[in-house]
Amino acid sequence: MAISISWYIPGRIILHKVTGAMGLDDIDEMERVMTANKPTEGRAFHQLIDITDMTKPPSIGMLRQRSRPAGDDDGFVIIIGKVNRMIEFIITSLAQITNFRVLVVPTFEEAITKLRHLDPSL
Repeated sequence: MAISISWYIPGRIILHKVTGAMGLDDIDEMERVMTANKPTEGRAFHQLIDITDMTKPPSIGMLRQRSRPAGDDDGFVIIIGKVNRMIEFIITSLAQITNFRVLVVPTFEEAITKLRHLDPSL
């Protein structure tokens, strides 16, 4: 498996750290963990996805196959890492299809700063 999942702030922010090639099993595991840990209504559930050590992104087809529309309790999805134009295109396309609020930042520190600005309740 190319992904490790942990809490950054329990019940509010989940951290996905991707290493190596990302496959369907990894996407399914991320979705399973997110679904199992959704907070009660009225609280945004944010995701940090660190792709700094990812060697191969999932294909657009793979992402579309596993994507779901954003729900009311879905907060921001912040992608951490330097991305090339192809990965940026994949991220932008997926965000448009699913209506998720997605940002891309180069460092973990910038992700936390941005997220605290977007959600002052953290």
